[in-house]
Amino acid sequence: MQTNMLLFRLQVIGFLLLFFLLLDLYTWRGVRDIVKKYIPKYIKGAKYIFFGLSVLIIVSVTVLLFFPELERYRLPRAIVSGTMVTVMGTKITFLLFVLAEDVFALLQWALRKVLPKKQEANKEPATETAEDVLPK
Repeated sequence: MQTNMLLFRLQVIGFLLLFFLLLDLYTWRGVRDIVKKYIPKYIKGAKYIFFGLSVLIIVSVTVLLFFPELERYRLPRAIVSGTMVTVMGTKITFLLFVLAEDVFALLQWALRKVLPKKQEANKEPATETAEDVLPK
């Protein structure tokens, strides 16, 4: 019975690691673009804060999973749960905007490939050259 519980806890931690990693890597692209545009000298600090929150949550969940005696205290569990919901909610909301931007860029690219620009057939070619316009 103890082995099954340990296996389950390791699976939960593995899922959280993978989920946070994929979520963070995808949303970091959007955060990086914003930070580069407005405050480029703070990009390293923004990276540490962005990924540090996920590391903090994973470490906290791991501690709560491997030390079940902490479950009788509500405060540690409430702090970890509240932090996790807040950070994940923010990152998932940001993920929706980054995903929408990617879908919009993909649609623009596809439309450019499918519908090339129409050449204006009625427009007459220019008869003046640069030598005609520039003073001698």
